[in-house]
Amino acid sequence: ATDEDSFEIPPHLDAAAEGLVVPWSSTTFHGLIILEVESGQLIRCTVGPKESDAGRDWLRLHNSDWAPIAEDDWLELGPRHWFGAIGNSVQLQLTFQEPTSASPGHSPEE
Repeated sequence: ATDEDSFEIPPHLDAAAEGLVVPWSSTTFHGLIILEVESGQLIRCTVGPKESDAGRDWLRLHNSDWAPIAEDDWLELGPRHWFGAIGNSVQLQLTFQEPTSASPGHSPEE
């Protein structure tokens, strides 16, 4: 990724990000990377199947090493698509919040 591929989200921003795409897990090297600059922690977001539900697509979350994180919080997007060629697109609203503490089952690093 280059600086041209990234942008900063200022605090309290409430705006549409037209054209922002979460890539398919099977076709990306990086995913959509969400980086918390001060801590250096990142989350990789992709779209793809869940191991326990290969017939549906999910908004998936991974750490920097591609290990799945917070699987209970993955968002079901609908029936499995063939690389986006067949099926519907989904519009999402992302909300970023300051962490208050680790939620049950999740370490603060997640």
